[in-house]
Amino acid sequence: MSLSLYAALGDTSKYVTTQTNITDQLTPVLSIRPKDGVGVLIRNAVNVGDKSGLPIYGKFRDSNGNPLPANTRVALGYEAPTDESIQVVSDPKATIASYIKNSVSDQQDDRKVDAVKHQLKGSKLEIRDIDDAYILVDSSEQIDHTQSEIYFEESALSEVDLE
Repeated sequence: MSLSLYAALGDTSKYVTTQTNITDQLTPVLSIRPKDGVGVLIRNAVNVGDKSGLPIYGKFRDSNGNPLPANTRVALGYEAPTDESIQVVSDPKATIASYIKNSVSDQQDDRKVDAVKHQLKGSKLEIRDIDDAYILVDSSEQIDHTQSEIYFEESALSEVDLE
């Protein structure tokens, strides 16, 4: 089943909600929570580019429409009901320079996509209807979702029936 996960210019897809990050801490800016009876599978390998990883395309902007600082860190997080805190499940990107210098359509180009791939710590991330997954950001500025865009590569996503 085809699935889109995104938050763009104040709009979100199903299962997605947005939050404003706490500055200078790795905190959620996007949450994914499937509805009852449905799970979301995010694969670490897609057939675009040369490297393995999960492409996440985006423009991370503040309330003035400026890009978040280049030294902003981005990672994926996961939290099950039994977890005491959010677990980081990808290698954090230490910079968003590739997000700043390339448009979203340029990021999707086969020659540039590897720069926006996030390496999961496993082969996939399974999000059950009782779990939450996140895009986490550590920045000195707060994200403004009405001016930002975040898209998961659709070929890495699928909905699964949990019942």
